[in-house]
Amino acid sequence: MTRTMVSKFQRGSGTYKCESCGRATRETGHGESDLRLCRKCYNGAGLENEHSDYGHGEYLEDCPTCRADA
Repeated sequence: MTRTMVSKFQRGSGTYKCESCGRATRETGHGESDLRLCRKCYNGAGLENEHSDYGHGEYLEDCPTCRADA
């Protein structure tokens, strides 16, 4: 049996709505579905956490806190 890539969400594919941005998304293997976030929002939340815990040492374009402080 050959699997093919599907470019659209299909019924029953395990999608959910991102709690931050509202986009339809699914688990990508990085644990973001536990928090009900899409991958982009999950990564942004990680950068916000890093920013508040340690700082980055430099401005990071992808960090929501850095962008808000700019």
